Amino acid sequence: MKVRPAAILHNGFVFLALQLFSGAVIGIQSKLSETEIDQVSGDPKAQIIFVSIYGITLLLILRQWKQFIRVATRDKLLLLLVGIALVSVSWSFAPDVTLRRSVALIGTTLFGMYLATRYTPSELLRLFAWTFSIGALLSVVFVLVLPNYGLMAYQGGIVVRGIYRHKNLLARLMALNAATLLLLVPSSRRHRWVIWTSFGLSVGLLLLSTSKSGLVLFLILLALLPIYRGMQLKDTIAVPFLLIAVVVSGVSAMWLLDNLEFVLNSMGKDITLTGRTYIWAAVIEKIQERPLLGFGYSGFWLGEDSESVDVLKNIDWKGAPNAHNGLLDLWIDLGFLGVSVFLLGFLMSYIRGLRWLRLTKSVEALWVLEFLPFMLIDSQDASNILGQNDIFWALYVAVVLSIPVLGHRKAQPESGFSAG
Repeated sequence: MKVRPAAILHNGFVFLALQLFSGAVIGIQSKLSETEIDQVSGDPKAQIIFVSIYGITLLLILRQWKQFIRVATRDKLLLLLVGIALVSVSWSFAPDVTLRRSVALIGTTLFGMYLATRYTPSELLRLFAWTFSIGALLSVVFVLVLPNYGLMAYQGGIVVRGIYRHKNLLARLMALNAATLLLLVPSSRRHRWVIWTSFGLSVGLLLLSTSKSGLVLFLILLALLPIYRGMQLKDTIAVPFLLIAVVVSGVSAMWLLDNLEFVLNSMGKDITLTGRTYIWAAVIEKIQERPLLGFGYSGFWLGEDSESVDVLKNIDWKGAPNAHNGLLDLWIDLGFLGVSVFLLGFLMSYIRGLRWLRLTKSVEALWVLEFLPFMLIDSQDASNILGQNDIFWALYVAVVLSIPVLGHRKAQPESGFSAG
């Protein structure tokens, strides 16, 4: 099969863009320059890079704009949420920052929409696996060749962060990638050794990062797989299987609540989750000042001269850049309105994914149902919802829009998307 140069260039651009969204190359540049980035104005070099990405993305969108519009309008709640972020400039406490970052958010969203337009769900699944498997390989190279960047100091020790800006980001990406690779094993006989090697690298890096939250995420994704597999069975088998899963999950949750302090201590964390609960309490109190609309998109966490000073003065974590909780950050930015639109859209996407799995029993549907819980659970420890220039928001948009619109008798995803 002859590979066209245009396809190579296109896939190379997408691969590089995904790595940039993950902060890989930009993180390296920031580390080497050792310059402090202003919290309000941002990194000018990064801004130039992302403006270039969005410019190229727009050009690619114009080549197939009809298909793009059909895919982009598939999820109206997603469009509404991004629209609220843009309109929030009218009530933001920092309208200039809100305007600039909401434009970047639109660019990030357009990139995710383009991925869903250009690639089939199967191609998207493999694209993500290849991208972050190569990221895992490069991370190993950096640890061995450039340890000053590939390693980082953390709590008196040295841990792995690879090509990414922080060990926790490495862990989150490797947890997701390892779970993705497991889904590809049954259908990839010829390249199975490559998948298992990449899986081993991903799990190894996850462990070497010492990120307990990343490990918990990976274990949750593993636990979800047999539940989803059970849903693919006939109803006579699936119903008791799922009932057992619910009972086991309930017992496990009760045990966890009863032994929470022991579990956290064994993970190297205290009952405050390394101070996060203090931040959450202070943020919740601040939310009560503007519960419906919030302080405007990215209009809160802007240092000592912003509204976040009321939170920062009450916690020991003076340099906290966000609430370390995606839903709380969304609420502080866009209020109850933004949180409601996001959760409703998330729920509807998850239901569509479940229906897709029941009708097609496809590995792509399995991956969607793995990614969506990953996104929501991860948001309890990181600010990953509605992030501009952010890999997880770009992936979320692509995944949500890749869920096919299935009719009552339709059992296959929509065709018409080509990666060629």
